[in-house]
Order: sequence, then structure tokens, then C-alpha cells
Amino acid sequence: MDGKELKKLRTKFGYTLRSFGQKVGLSHMAIQYYERDERTITETVERQIKQALGLSFDIKQDCDLHVHLDYLRLTFFDTSVETIGSKVIGIDLSYFTMQEKNINNYKRVYSCGMIKLYWSDDPKQGIMLELSGQGLKELEDHLEELGFTLIQWLLVVLDEDYFLSNHYYSRVQSSRIDLAIDEMWNEENGNYDIHDLQEKYQRGLVETRLETYDPRETEKRGEKQGLTIYWGSDTGDFKIRMYE
Repeated sequence: MDGKELKKLRTKFGYTLRSFGQKVGLSHMAIQYYERDERTITETVERQIKQALGLSFDIKQDCDLHVHLDYLRLTFFDTSVETIGSKVIGIDLSYFTMQEKNINNYKRVYSCGMIKLYWSDDPKQGIMLELSGQGLKELEDHLEELGFTLIQWLLVVLDEDYFLSNHYYSRVQSSRIDLAIDEMWNEENGNYDIHDLQEKYQRGLVETRLETYDPRETEKRGEKQGLTIYWGSDTGDFKIRMYE
């Protein structure tokens, strides 16, 4: 990484020299020197910066797993639907359709495809952004046109320095986030058989602090549809679903 690339990365995330330095654990003067190419950005410094921004991942070349967001729900406080649409998502509210509905105390639902915003006349409710798997894909395609990845966008949205300095909202919280970890088909080794996991659990070989274990194997027209194992409960903070 050279100074030009570093400056482009910083401005893309909307940081000042000082706020960027605080974010990545370096002085603002050091950032300035790096951007001017007055100092060389070593591999260690580049790794430190990328890790602080959530852009550094250890990739195992022999790993056949695909990890991605599958569902996301964010609530923004002290803001408006217009602000979240145009400033946070980057889609003007004129592209949304509005329906009067009463869902979880929200009175209106604004939809742009599967990207949904929920509004309430009670300011304590905040503005809720709901993204299903399809909604995340639609947002990801939209962000790609703006030069962002979904993860980069999420890191910016959750960054207190970003939203407070721009007066977009006072705080943001997530009431639900689903991560999908897909094991891709491997012709040489095959796929992991979760029946093995079920057998190990029944033999007492699985140790977990999740109290609820719920295996389900459904049939359709006499044919097995595959085993699904649920760990944790809907009322808890954490739940795992493994399925064929």
C-alpha cells in the first residue's frame, strides 16, 4: 500500500486524519506522513490498518467455506426515513413504496425491492432497516455501483465518529444478525455429514453451553428432505441452524 492508496481508503470511509488515526491506532501526523509518502507503509502497518477497519481476513486456500450475511436488522435513533434512505443506504426515498401497516409497533413500511425501512410515530422506536437475504443481495449490488462492499458499508454505518460527525443519527443497534456459513461441494472429500454430529451428540461427545438441541428430519412424498439441527432457542441471544 502506498500513500495514495491509504488516502483513498481513508476518504472513502469518511475519516479525517485525526479520527482515522484514532481508529487504526496511529497518530494523525503518522497518517499524514504515510499519505505524503514521506514514510514507507510497512506490511505490519498495512496489516494493522486493515485489521482495524475489518478488511483483513486470514484466508485458508484449502478452505471450502463461504461466509456471508444472511439477514440483518438495524435500528437508527433520532433520525428520519429520508436520512436513512438517502444518506445511509444511498437510495432516495422516491424509489421506495410506502404501505400503512402495524408491524411491531411500526406504522409504515417503506420498500425498495426487499430493502425495507420501518417508521413509527413514536421517536423512541427509531427507524428500522430490515434486510433479508435477498435484501442484502440487492443492497450489495447497489453499493458495488457506489464503490463499496457490504462489509465496508456496515463498518462505516456502525462507526460512531462517522454518524455523529455527520448528524445522521444518535446511535444504532442491531436486534438481529444472521451469518450463513456454506460448505461448498468438494468432489474429492465430499461434504460434512451432520448425521455424524448428531451421533456424537447422542453419545455425549459434544460439549456446548447451548442448552437447547433440536434435530429435525422432514419427509416430503416419502422422501427425506435432509437433517436440520437447531442449537439454542429463538428467545436466546444466539442460535445455530445446521442443515443439509
